Amino acid sequence: MLRGDLAMGDLRLGPLDYHAAAAGSRHGAICSERGALAYLRGTSLGDSREVLKEVLSGLLPFGAGPSLTAHGSDVNDWPEIAPGVRKKSLWVEGERESCFYRLEAGARCPAHGHDTEQECMMLDGDLFIDDLLLRAGDYQLAPAGSVHREVYTDVGATLFVRGGRSD
Repeated sequence: MLRGDLAMGDLRLGPLDYHAAAAGSRHGAICSERGALAYLRGTSLGDSREVLKEVLSGLLPFGAGPSLTAHGSDVNDWPEIAPGVRKKSLWVEGERESCFYRLEAGARCPAHGHDTEQECMMLDGDLFIDDLLLRAGDYQLAPAGSVHREVYTDVGATLFVRGGRSD
C-alpha cells in the first residue's frame, strides 16, 4: 500500500503494508473507505506460459499456496543495515526478494551492482541514484549487470524494491 487503506474480506491494509497472494488464491471484494493508492504487480508478466498458468490456477480449485501479509508499522522489523538505512524484508522466493528501505536524511548506500534486474518504487522522499533523482511515485528499473555508484538522499526516503536477494 502506498497511501490510504484497502479491505479484502477480513484483511485490512494501510500505508506500507504488503500483501502477497499466491497464484490461484482468491479473495472477496476489494474496497476502501478513504481511497487508496496501491502498487499491484503480477508475478508472471512477460512470460506467456506462466501467465496462462496463473490464469488457469485462478479459475480451477487447486494449487493456491499460502498468502503473506507484512505490516510496515512494526518498526522492530526494520533492522539498520548501514548508517541511516533500514530494511524490512517482505517476501523471499528463491533468489528474488521484495523489501522496503527507509533512509534517513543524509543517508548513503555503498556502490553496488545488480546480478538480476531490480525494480524500485519510491514511496516518499527524494533519492538520488547516480545523477537520477527519484521522487514519491517514481519507478526505476535497474537492468541486470547495471551498477549504482552513488545512492543517497538529502531529505530521507522510503522505497519498495524487488530484485536479487541480498543477505
